[in-house]
Amino acid sequence: MYLKKHNNKKTEILALCDEDLLGKTFVEKELKLEIQKHFFKGKKIKKKEALEELQKTRNATLIGKKAITLALHSGIVTKNQIFYIKKIPFILIFEL
Repeated sequence: MYLKKHNNKKTEILALCDEDLLGKTFVEKELKLEIQKHFFKGKKIKKKEALEELQKTRNATLIGKKAITLALHSGIVTKNQIFYIKKIPFILIFEL
């Protein structure tokens, strides 16, 4: 998986995606899911480090079966939060 952190003055967004999805685009009807390298390609990490980072974040974009399964098994998200485009799972987590 790849993990990249995006920071501005007020918040941090964690981007986590499965390695095999990086750079790909999926289209279903009027919906488009682009897994852009500039947003997702950061540090290549293992599950343990990804989980540690997910447990600390309040804002995240997760894409792919591995990333989503990790978040589900750790209780960070629920199945009701998962969206799919072309059978690719993704979740957006934002603190309001």
